[in-house]
Amino acid sequence: MSHELRTPMNAVIGFSELLIFDHKSPITGNQRESVGEIIKAGKHLLNLINEVLDLSKIEAGHADLKIESVDVKELISQIYSLIQPQAEQQSITLENKVIDDTCFKVSADRTKLQQILLNFSSNAIKYNSDNGRLTFLCRKTSQNKIRVSVSDTGNGVPEELLADMFEPFNRLNRANLNVQGTGIGLTICKQLVELMGGEIGVFKNRDKGLTFWVEFKEIYT
Repeated sequence: MSHELRTPMNAVIGFSELLIFDHKSPITGNQRESVGEIIKAGKHLLNLINEVLDLSKIEAGHADLKIESVDVKELISQIYSLIQPQAEQQSITLENKVIDDTCFKVSADRTKLQQILLNFSSNAIKYNSDNGRLTFLCRKTSQNKIRVSVSDTGNGVPEELLADMFEPFNRLNRANLNVQGTGIGLTICKQLVELMGGEIGVFKNRDKGLTFWVEFKEIYT
C-alpha cells in the first residue's frame, strides 16, 4: 500500500518539477504558475498519504520503538536549528529556555520524540501571529516527570475546542486559514506519546497563544 500510493504521487511531483526546470523547452509564465499549483497540491497530498500510513501503522501495532535515555537539552537544541530557517521566513522569534540547570533526561524513543516536538514547533510557526514568538521550556513536575513544552503567541482556539485538537482530520477553526495542514499530525503525536508511556496535552496561555506539552519519566544518571 505504501509503495502503491507514494510512487504515483512522487511521479506527479517529479515530472511537474521537470517542466518548471526544463530550460530547453521553457513553459510560459501562466503555465509555470499552474504547474506550481500542481506541485504544491501534490506535496500536500503526499504529506497526507505519509501521515495516514504512519497512523495506520501505529494503530495496527507495528510502530517500532526504541526506548532509551534522551537528553532533552540536546534534542531541543537540534530542533531549534532545524526550524530556525522556517521561523526566520515567517518573522518568528525563537526562545530556548531549556538551559544547563534544567538539563533533564527522559525515557523515550529519541526519533519519535523529535518528530513530536517538530510537529509542535511547525504548528507554532504556522499558526503564530505576525512577528510572534515560539518558546521551548522544560521543567520537572511534582510527580518526578519531565514536561517539555512548546508555546506560541498566535490566536489559539476557543477553550471548549481544546479537547478536540488531537482528533484525526479535525482542524477546528484553523481550516479556514490559508495554512496547509492534514489535521492528523497531532493525532499521530498523541498515539506515539501514549505508546512510549508518556502524557500529552495543550492549554491556552494567559496572555496569548497555545502551549503544547509532553511528559515522560525522568532518567537519573
